[in-house]
Amino acid sequence: MLACHVGDPITAEEAIAQLQEAWKKSNDKKVAQWNEQLMEDQHAQEEEAQQELEEAEHSWTQLEKEEEERRKEIEKKKPKINGFDPQRTIGSFIVPCPSAFALNKLDGLDYVELDYFTTKGCKNAHAEHELTTSHNTYGLSTQGNTLALQPLSSLKLSKNIRRNEDLSWEEIVTAKNNMIHFMSKSKLWPQVAIARAAAP
Repeated sequence: MLACHVGDPITAEEAIAQLQEAWKKSNDKKVAQWNEQLMEDQHAQEEEAQQELEEAEHSWTQLEKEEEERRKEIEKKKPKINGFDPQRTIGSFIVPCPSAFALNKLDGLDYVELDYFTTKGCKNAHAEHELTTSHNTYGLSTQGNTLALQPLSSLKLSKNIRRNEDLSWEEIVTAKNNMIHFMSKSKLWPQVAIARAAAP
């Protein structure tokens, strides 16, 4: 505003100077307000950026945590590999496995035909086992004074078994060795009986 009193005449130069002073004060005030607003906006932007950064860091930490938990879960489900002896060798011969019926007879210390333990007898037992569903069916059997449930395949005679006298000498030797192997595995046969069976 012009600083003049009614009745006090001023020159043109004084009026210009007063107008310039008033404009400068108004302009300085506006510039100060503008700068203050800029500082407030900058501060708000910095706070927003900081908040976004913190949220991003939190999300990243959460993702890393979830990924670590997922890795641990996958690790738990992985099959464990047991230790092994690198010096141990693998045999080059697989002992033919006789039928469940023959093994059941052997465990009961009963007589069983040698043909069950020949290569042919073991192959037949495997073929019959694959073709029949009787290994999923159970029947009653006696063990001493006790009744027991056993798969029917372990109680069923094979229809293709030959008499001992019908076997070749080679088949008898193979069957005898195979039978001695399973007698030893059963742990029910006395060592004397196993030794006598193994004797030439």
